[in-house]
Amino acid sequence: MIPPVLKNITHIDFIVTDIFQLDKIIQDYGKIIYYTPEVVFGIPNIDKDLYLITDLEMTTEKGENLYIIQRDPNSIGKLKNPKTDYDYKIAVTDYNLFSEKFDLESLPSFIDEMNEKYHPECIESLKLELVNAKTETACKIIYQDLLLHIEESNSFLKSHIYFGNVLSQEVQKAVCYWLLKYNEYLLSNVQQYFKTIFPNDSKLIEENVIQIIVNKADAEKEKLRNSNVYRIALLFADGIISFEKMTAMYGNKQYDTINELAEIISQDHKISKSSLQPYLNQTIKEVSSDKNLFDISKLKYLQLIAEDFHSQQKELSTFFSGKIEKLTSINE
Repeated sequence: MIPPVLKNITHIDFIVTDIFQLDKIIQDYGKIIYYTPEVVFGIPNIDKDLYLITDLEMTTEKGENLYIIQRDPNSIGKLKNPKTDYDYKIAVTDYNLFSEKFDLESLPSFIDEMNEKYHPECIESLKLELVNAKTETACKIIYQDLLLHIEESNSFLKSHIYFGNVLSQEVQKAVCYWLLKYNEYLLSNVQQYFKTIFPNDSKLIEENVIQIIVNKADAEKEKLRNSNVYRIALLFADGIISFEKMTAMYGNKQYDTINELAEIISQDHKISKSSLQPYLNQTIKEVSSDKNLFDISKLKYLQLIAEDFHSQQKELSTFFSGKIEKLTSINE
């Protein structure tokens, strides 16, 4: 969500903080361009049913032709080996200028557009907002909110859990990468500019922003610790519960019946059976759902448990360590 004091800044929509904003950026500006990472001579291994191939009529010193390869949007469903096909991916480029009649030969990159168009326009728009602000305090509020907004965006983009099919995940990863770059350059430019108009206050505001972020993170962690997800997952981290092939181990005894297991754990650990049973059922049966404790959507809870164990110098169970390692590799 864009803070009200920032809503009039040009290109503020590129500072995304949730999946809905990211999806809108992709829909409004995104297009994927595919090309061979090196010059290809004769392009023998490219399936022309899956790609639209343009000969740029450019040659290297060796006299080889250079080709741009664009995914045919009508043939995405025909992909048989996406991993191989992605060898030809360049990523997302040129958010603003794509249309049905774009010119592949003169296509600018997003990084060029960012440096030459988006950042200058954003900075100029920010300057105008500061000029129009009625007081110095209003200017400082704009600066502080912008720093907080960029930090929130960075946090989202770095921890984003990709969804959809393989192709859509690749699109999202590419967009997140470029938006992180956008935030990085913008933050540097904004900080330099603000120091020229408030040289004595910028450091204090930046320190205040850091403290706000730390306090917010601490509050979020405490909220997670008080949840049923954290409390139940903690039993797996401690090695109290484990499972394999839909059979759970608890107290050196095997349980095939979730109802019986939930009853015993509820009594031993003071967690209501009605809260406990759905999580045990979906987790032990390894169902893809939000009740599975080892679903990718629960990674932040599991990572917090690992962090808490590390700070307490406690050792995670081998079972739990394996699960979190697997989820972390999926989310990279």
